[in-house]
Amino acid sequence: MEAVKFRQSISFVNITALAYLKKKDFRNSVDLLSQLGAWDLKPDIVIVGVIFDAVLEGYNARRAFGDHASTSSSEGMPT
Repeated sequence: MEAVKFRQSISFVNITALAYLKKKDFRNSVDLLSQLGAWDLKPDIVIVGVIFDAVLEGYNARRAFGDHASTSSSEGMPT
């Protein structure tokens, strides 16, 4: 997309992420979402919904988010 000077928009990312979710193509979804920072885009409510839906479909988000999804982040939280 850089060759044709196409600027990414969050709408395009939303549509693509929803298509990947529909196909249950979680690997490409993670690749797409990992590029948000490089494209200077911030996730919106649709992206958050895609992540939640992917988890409900059986995707292991810990693989995608690595250490950020560890249980140690809940320290100090009441049980």
